[in-house]
Amino acid sequence: MVEENICSLKGIVKESDQDKLMETVKKTDPSLILLAYNHGVDFGNMPQFPMTDFYKEPPLNSVPWLLKQKGMVGEILKSSKTLLTISTTPAISTTLTQDDYEPKNIWKLESCILSCTGTATGNGLIRELEEVLKENKIENKEDTRVMILSGGHGDNKDEKNNMTPVGGLSCFSDLSMLEYKFYEDDCKRIGVAAEPDPCTYHPTENTVTDIKQNVSLSKPEPMAPYAWPSSKETPLMQDERFNLIKFNVSNVGQFFKDPDGLVEYLTEYNPTFIIIGWSFSTNGDLSVALRARAFFSKMLLEFDLRSIKSPSASLSDDQIKLLKKADQPADWAGHGKDLRK
Repeated sequence: MVEENICSLKGIVKESDQDKLMETVKKTDPSLILLAYNHGVDFGNMPQFPMTDFYKEPPLNSVPWLLKQKGMVGEILKSSKTLLTISTTPAISTTLTQDDYEPKNIWKLESCILSCTGTATGNGLIRELEEVLKENKIENKEDTRVMILSGGHGDNKDEKNNMTPVGGLSCFSDLSMLEYKFYEDDCKRIGVAAEPDPCTYHPTENTVTDIKQNVSLSKPEPMAPYAWPSSKETPLMQDERFNLIKFNVSNVGQFFKDPDGLVEYLTEYNPTFIIIGWSFSTNGDLSVALRARAFFSKMLLEFDLRSIKSPSASLSDDQIKLLKKADQPADWAGHGKDLRK
């Protein structure tokens, strides 16, 4: 716990106390940091907060300024912890809702798998992807194949609306969470043409009622660049830093409640990097389904092989069979069996 006398009532830290404060924060290793001061942060943008940076530069020597100067804001958020800032001014703080305090755009990178641990936004996904690309965690070369799964919302609640740490519902299993515009927007940001909407809608309400049965699924190959007439920003595929990468943006509505069909599609595309671009996707229903079918295991192992051996290294058929065998329900009566057989 930080000593109260380190900060003034306005949250300003004396230079002589700054190292002490930072050492206390690191030593405590908190899962939640609550900055209960009015630091001049732009609270009008609170629904998009917290990010890895502040919308408005905090005052000199304030706690947010100090965390930023020491590089701890990004460190806190990247480690799936929570940084909250609330105002002590009643006129401001009373306008905020519970949703305003939820972590936004906290992305988790597992070597070649990018997912969101909390609430995601479209711009947040692209910003995170740009950061990953800039840091060379995805190489700009022709054999890099990125798959983005898009098309709706995700949640951390189950079918009974109960909070759950694993297997929360998403647009992969709940029709009401499908949102074609999200997929279309992601296509615009990447710079590819969107596939037709696979959903049917209520005649008077804009709600999804079913998935069309006659929508043909395009072959899983890199999507060609497309010039969106209404796009105001330069798409990623037109940025020379990323222009060699092969992108595919897939609408999860085409694989609604069909994990085996999705795995077959992904296997044929053979991505080197995959993104599940909706809220709470890290432990959501689709991540659980892909892990249960050993697809994530295959990707992670091949990522390690490419890093250790050569860029073209891949698992053998026997190794893939072993992964699938290990995925089968445990035989507790014979749990000592050798899976190498």
